[in-house]
Amino acid sequence: MRVTATACSTSAPTPTSTSSTEPPYVPKSPSEILRIDNTCPSSIISSSASGSSTTDKYNCQDDTDFGNNDIMWFTAYTLQACIDACSSYNVGNKTDTPCRGVALAEDLSHQYNVNGGANCWLKLGVEKDGFAKSPTVTLAWLVEE
Repeated sequence: MRVTATACSTSAPTPTSTSSTEPPYVPKSPSEILRIDNTCPSSIISSSASGSSTTDKYNCQDDTDFGNNDIMWFTAYTLQACIDACSSYNVGNKTDTPCRGVALAEDLSHQYNVNGGANCWLKLGVEKDGFAKSPTVTLAWLVEE
């Protein structure tokens, strides 16, 4: 049996440079964005938080809110960002107050001006008997396994 070896380069490819004249990306201020798309892309949404070896699954329902039970709130430009924050919160927060779901409002500029910059709320709990019809809010909650 004859074995042959081929030499190969072990050097890393040369990175392509970006133009130094290209300005950095700057997103619009939330106060300038009337509405975001917060519709459920499907009935189940996945999130893989940094530092976690598991993938969280969330049920999703449009036009629904769950009042109270807020852990924290902040600005999110997408439903996925809001959901990922919940999963990341659980990876970094090893207490008895895990995030169990999120509510995301679509009227970003309004929420930004009246709710201290928040349109995404991380929730301690989400019980179906506490669901409320809300035409501008989408609710996502962890699938219990």
